[in-house]
Amino acid sequence: MGLNMHASEEDLAAEREEFVRAHGTLWAAAFRDPSSNLHTKGTLEAITAFEAGAGVTLPPSHREFLLRSNGGQAGYILYLGADYEGDDLAWHAVHLRPDLEKTAGKPVLPFAHNWGGDYYCYDLSRPLANGDFRVLCWDHAATDRGEDGSKIWSEVALDFLDFLAQGLKKSITVPAFVLTEDGAEYWFDGTRRSVLEWSRAQRIAVQVVIDDDWGYFEGFWQLTGPGVDFRAPLGLALGAERFEARLLGFTGFDLTAYQQARAAAARPDDGVFVCWSKR
Repeated sequence: MGLNMHASEEDLAAEREEFVRAHGTLWAAAFRDPSSNLHTKGTLEAITAFEAGAGVTLPPSHREFLLRSNGGQAGYILYLGADYEGDDLAWHAVHLRPDLEKTAGKPVLPFAHNWGGDYYCYDLSRPLANGDFRVLCWDHAATDRGEDGSKIWSEVALDFLDFLAQGLKKSITVPAFVLTEDGAEYWFDGTRRSVLEWSRAQRIAVQVVIDDDWGYFEGFWQLTGPGVDFRAPLGLALGAERFEARLLGFTGFDLTAYQQARAAAARPDDGVFVCWSKR
């Protein structure tokens, strides 16, 4: 599926919609948003170096985002990179963070901004149980007017995934894994995409998908068995870490194959990696 340079705006919009619908992930929605202009993928080394220097651990979903794109524009929002020259997390943590914290009256961390000069920050004073943070907006115009902190700051998102989904030109409902008593479900933009019962699963694999025409790549869980065809992204969804932990807990799960799959998804290198089989 390649870009048709002579297509109308309506045709391009339809292509985007089909792309996002087919993949059914937040990453596909961010990648193909008409306003997006994302940088090339980041590195784990750059992310961990930033965290060590800033004394902060980024939310798992934010780390996953940076591994896929080292900052850039997703929808209306400009995201800072882990080591992107001129617009990176480390520079802002050193040079901007102290002034922001003076008006906030508590520890915050800038990680994104908009074209109007407003910054988006994590509220580090209120960590969530899953390692995420509430997202606050710093209003530069209110600061210039000399307003107090209550006028300068406002809460705009529950966490990183909520912020990412809201900031797209065509915003979506945050995708989520839901663990049930007997299995799991994957929901995308308010629709249940996949459902499974643990007892029916006979194979757990990871498929790395690459679309050379678009430059898109992503890893997907694949669980198969009688009446089971479960497909869902490796990350960037609520509950992704809990779902991963549940799969890794299967007796005989091949952690080495899974690590190879994650490495292939980061390179990227397409393929299917079988991590567990009932047989």
